[in-house]
Amino acid sequence: MQNRLITIKYIPLAIAVFLTGCSTNDTAKLPVANIPVYTSLAVQRDGKTTGAWGYVILKNDKWMIQQFTVPALEGNKPFAGREAAAITGSLVAEKLNNGKNPGITIAELDSLGIIKK
Repeated sequence: MQNRLITIKYIPLAIAVFLTGCSTNDTAKLPVANIPVYTSLAVQRDGKTTGAWGYVILKNDKWMIQQFTVPALEGNKPFAGREAAAITGSLVAEKLNNGKNPGITIAELDSLGIIKK
């Protein structure tokens, strides 16, 4: 008789565990990851015509990096235009999203057509 009472006593607990495990809430099934997402935008400086283009890197929509000169080159050489800045910014964002060092090399700039070796 006592074994039967113990079994009956745990039936509500078993039902509760079963129903919790069968939840249709998708967020309960997936682990939440706080992975940063980096994006790049080509931007133009206000009031400038020469050397006006650069890129900004956003991390989860927060401004993290701004670059108005071509990286890896000596001096402060401006980007040739919007396209060059956008391509370089995209490469930096891609590297960051892949967990790599965001530094740009002269060889990468050459292969992207940003500079000529």
